[in-house]
Parts: sequence; C-alpha cells; structure tokens
Amino acid sequence: MAEKIQPFKWRSKRRPYKKKEGHVFVTFLLILILIGIILIFLKQFYFLAALFSIFFVYWALNITEPGEVDYKIDSRGVWVGNQLYEWNRLGNFWCTQQDDVYLCYIKDFRSFFSYIIITAKDKITADKLQQILKLKLTEKKPDDNFADKIIKWTQTKINLEKTS
Repeated sequence: MAEKIQPFKWRSKRRPYKKKEGHVFVTFLLILILIGIILIFLKQFYFLAALFSIFFVYWALNITEPGEVDYKIDSRGVWVGNQLYEWNRLGNFWCTQQDDVYLCYIKDFRSFFSYIIITAKDKITADKLQQILKLKLTEKKPDDNFADKIIKWTQTKINLEKTS
C-alpha cells in the first residue's frame, strides 16, 4: 500500500442537509410535550430537560444550513478543512447516497466520533473519491448494530415527512 496518490481536492458541504418543513418540528414538539406531561407527573425533571435539549439540537441542526469545507486527499491522508487524518489511523470505508448528496464514511481509530463523514456534490467526485480511497483502505460497510436497526424500523413506521 505504498502507492503514490495524486492530490485530489474538492469543496462540499460539511454535513448532509435537507431542509425540513415546519410541520415536522411541530409534530416532534407535540410528541415531546405529551411525553413531558407524563414525565412531570413522574417527577423526572432531568430526563425532561434532556429530551428538550435533544429537541433543541435537532431543531438547530435542521434550520442551520452547513457551511462548505475544502476536502483534500493526498499521500499523507485525508484533509477536512485544516484537519489531517493520516492513513495509519484510518480503517475501512464505504460510500452511499443520501437524497442528492454522496457520502463516504471512513473509520477513524483515534477519534471519539468513530467515523469521518465526507460529502461530495456529484457522482463524478464521489466515484473519484471512492477510487482513491480504495488504493489505501478496504471498502467494507459494517453490519447494522442494534441502534441502526431500531432507527430504520422507526423510520418505516413513523414518517414525519409529507409524501406527495
């Protein structure tokens, strides 16, 4: 794996973003208020505060469009902005598409957040990115864990988005 990599640069959003309509927040907030009433009767004020904090983070991330960042891959590693992730600290990777954004997840062994998420605006950039990553890393998507399975099941049963 001592292959020389030609530097590859592109600019894209820092994270995937899809603007949500107001009814999604209202529905989520109404469910939270109903759960909150139950928690007040059970005197679980800290749990209630944690739930409202989670709602605030969800709301803030969904109304704030992410900024763009410069990505770069070279022989030293993967650059996200000014942060370098060296090849020797990276594990397997896999690429996927979410709405109109292409995503590559790269396992990072030395970080608290165990994956680096790299976005690409178009298929050409995503294919080139995948081709370069294959030179240094193994392409393998990990099996879904318990939390992933619950999230997928919940998304199929409870749809907060309007379908047209």
